[in-house]
Amino acid sequence: MKKRYLMSAILGSTLLLGACNQGDDDSKDHSDKKETSHKTEDKKSHKDNGSKSKNHSSKSKDDDSKSHSSKHQEQKFDKKQHIAMALYAPGADKYSITAKELLDGEYDAPQIGNTNNTNTVSNLTLTKDSSSVTNTPDNVTFYKTNPSKPDSVSLIGVSDKEIILFGSQSTATYDEVKQQGKVFNIKDLEKKYGDEKDLDKVAKKINISESEQIKSSDQSTTQNQNNNDNSSTSNEDNDQSDDNNQADDNGEITRENVFDKIEAHEGHKMDTEHYTYGEPEGPTTSGKWGVTIKDKQGKYVGYYTLYGDGSMDKEIDGKRTIFAK
Repeated sequence: MKKRYLMSAILGSTLLLGACNQGDDDSKDHSDKKETSHKTEDKKSHKDNGSKSKNHSSKSKDDDSKSHSSKHQEQKFDKKQHIAMALYAPGADKYSITAKELLDGEYDAPQIGNTNNTNTVSNLTLTKDSSSVTNTPDNVTFYKTNPSKPDSVSLIGVSDKEIILFGSQSTATYDEVKQQGKVFNIKDLEKKYGDEKDLDKVAKKINISESEQIKSSDQSTTQNQNNNDNSSTSNEDNDQSDDNNQADDNGEITRENVFDKIEAHEGHKMDTEHYTYGEPEGPTTSGKWGVTIKDKQGKYVGYYTLYGDGSMDKEIDGKRTIFAK
């Protein structure tokens, strides 16, 4: 009987231990599954967050790009700003005073014997010019610049789509200007130079006149037509002569009287049959003015230099002449 109870107790203990082990295994399995599930969820959450962060970053870049593009689309640039943009472009110095030179207040004006010569500049004046370029489309307007680059007349063409920089001593066709000059697409200029920090400062230094400059010959013709009274004409001529003498007496050189000063030193009219003469360049800080000389083929052959004290240098074909004041 005791033996039977003992066997029953042993059997009961065995079953109880087995049940406990099974419970532990079930608990461990459940814990493992829970941990695995937690890791999976953490990994998924991290991936989702990374994806959202990446998408947010990409969206932010897209927004910035769209905002930058939209800025140029919304901003309206005027004619002066478009011209200023062209003056920032590489190669502009071949045809015109550049944006940097306008900001610096001086530009290179090399002369024979002084390749480092510079002239001062505070503003760039553009005057409408319809005679220097032929066959020009109706939507294109050319302007002559003052000052211009040495050895040539600087021209800037403007339309609603393009800016053209060109320099020449003689009349050219529109096709020649586009082939030999520098042509800029306005949209490209806006993309490249629309954000220049000094763009507005350069634009404010550009003055544009839509009225064409009256040539001196036209002024003389008009004056002669109005002077029908011989006596009155004689008196006016005498008055004009007195005015000229006063101008000569004070010795001041201006852009308007540079060629008069040269002819006064030479003792005769300038030789326009064999040579062409550049626009007066100056004054420098020391009061000098310069005029380049080219032959009819456009080859540089010499120059005039007028000094503030009234003297003048002339060099042509390697021969130099000094004129005292």
